[in-house]
Amino acid sequence: LTKAFTYTNVGYMEDVPVLEMTDKAAKIMVNGYIGWIANDISSGTYNMKLIPRNQVYNPSYYTVKNGDLIHYISANMESTSSVGGTSLVIGKAPSYLKEGVKYLSYDGNYFYEYTNSNLESKLNSLIGEYRTGSRMGAVNKSSTFYNYYQYLSFRSKTSYTAAELDRFINNNTVSTSKLRGLGASLKDAENKYGVNALIMLGVAMNESALGTSYYAMTRNNLFGIAAFDSDPNQATTFKTPGDSVLEFAKNYISAGYADPADWRYYGGFVGNKYRGVNIKYASDPYWGEKAAQHAYSIDKYLSGGNTNLKEANSKFIGMVKGNSVVIDGSGRELYKISTSLNDYAS
Repeated sequence: LTKAFTYTNVGYMEDVPVLEMTDKAAKIMVNGYIGWIANDISSGTYNMKLIPRNQVYNPSYYTVKNGDLIHYISANMESTSSVGGTSLVIGKAPSYLKEGVKYLSYDGNYFYEYTNSNLESKLNSLIGEYRTGSRMGAVNKSSTFYNYYQYLSFRSKTSYTAAELDRFINNNTVSTSKLRGLGASLKDAENKYGVNALIMLGVAMNESALGTSYYAMTRNNLFGIAAFDSDPNQATTFKTPGDSVLEFAKNYISAGYADPADWRYYGGFVGNKYRGVNIKYASDPYWGEKAAQHAYSIDKYLSGGNTNLKEANSKFIGMVKGNSVVIDGSGRELYKISTSLNDYAS
């Protein structure tokens, strides 16, 4: 018996590497996570269309522009021109990625440089390494990349004040945005429940379309709380937008997704479909990147550009690569850390 580890909406993605196939299922990578989806073509119930690699002209890719790392998410990988896709400015680019060069990556951690003339061979190389677990063909094979705001702990604190967050909001949203005046609520929630106000604002910007979505405007719901894919109209109604912030911080992050005792805990950061809140919170496999994009945009705006960022990379991010335990000062075990994904996957 196999339980679903995560879920995703195919409407958010055009291309994923296929690593293995049977007559009823396909093994794919979705933004870092390798798993199986239905592919029972004979019954008419399948979730994919197989495209030969020599017919792929417009894949999703990463590139660098003016020091920013941009993720282009293709909307048509068979197109001979890069049209119709979405570009996310997700953070400051690492030094080993070159301006204007395209890089394949379906985990966001390792990058494979390619050109239009060698795309097929690079796809073959990347997929072959995904199958074996190797990353030796990546330009950063010995240096895993972790996009800062995508992996920064919710348990951290931002140095930005309520007034600074309000200044960003006021200068970057429409006058009717439900994000207006939220600086104090965000900092109050950060101080009370230990949830980073800057990351929360990034999530709220993504979930609420900068405070203008239907549920933000009609229900003061800035985080898509209870707006399930199966019935979005179950979205919770809050008396004020600030109440939405407090609910998200207290019950969804502090006592939920960032609590190692919670069943949804896979790391207390926005993450991707392999690790973090994105696994269970959202069907969009790029939800974590989109929240990180907004957090980065706030930092860039308040820092006056990306050359002297006030917040990004100010805290050290450590990623556990093996099984371990977390203990307190007296040596008492607080919780276990496991690299296994099998708790809810099998």
